[in-house]
Amino acid sequence: MSDRGDTDNGARSASLRPPGRATTADLNLRILLPMARFMIEQHGRKELTRISEIAAIDPDALDGTSHWVSLEQFETLLEEVRAVVDSDEDFKHACAYDFAKHQGPARFLVGAMSPSSAYSLGGRTTHLISTIGDFEAKSLGAGLMRMTYTSRKPESTRLMCLSRQAQMQAIPTMWKLPPAHVEEHRCMTRGDACCDYLLRYYEPRRWVPALLGLAAGIGASATLPLVLQGDVLSVIGAPFIGLLLGTSTSSCAPTAPICTPGRR
Repeated sequence: MSDRGDTDNGARSASLRPPGRATTADLNLRILLPMARFMIEQHGRKELTRISEIAAIDPDALDGTSHWVSLEQFETLLEEVRAVVDSDEDFKHACAYDFAKHQGPARFLVGAMSPSSAYSLGGRTTHLISTIGDFEAKSLGAGLMRMTYTSRKPESTRLMCLSRQAQMQAIPTMWKLPPAHVEEHRCMTRGDACCDYLLRYYEPRRWVPALLGLAAGIGASATLPLVLQGDVLSVIGAPFIGLLLGTSTSSCAPTAPICTPGRR
């Protein structure tokens, strides 16, 4: 093991509830499905079980379905994964391991949406995976997005920030595009009031006609309840919901990264 680096109501709780540990429903474990698959495929199920039990989490709850845990449990699990890998970059790789593959039915719906709509809608649906945090997404132009995250509970490890960066970076890979470039401007674990990120990414070529987009939107009304029970939510919410808005965006070719604005 390496040293650590720089580092819904009625829902099921994944806590093993050891004596003396209070459990609150702060964060949903479905966010960590890519990480869980990384641990199983790269280090074995026994290692996943070992670190899960340190965090007082049932390892069976890391299956991509809805299980809620406390911020403390969530952070402990991240710290144990970081102790297994060699660097912060390896940790981020684990957080977004085979990201597109682990988005379930959502990966078949991306033709009717875009990374921009995924980021924007994710910012409005954070409540699906967090009861203590909020994302705000602000488009700064084609292929450029500012994401700001605030938490009503103080985060004690920078690994929380790195895990968010990893999954935001991975969103465009659902379109077989290069990962987004994530530039960090502020971090709560470094004393700032929020975590502030500037994202630069490519958009897919939009050739899907409006009629097809409309059909996808209608079809979503039937599939959404089923999908929401599954394993498709990412750290920024439910990006596949963006198909409902993606059809209203104009067609465009891949957009080159835009020069980064100065720090605020």
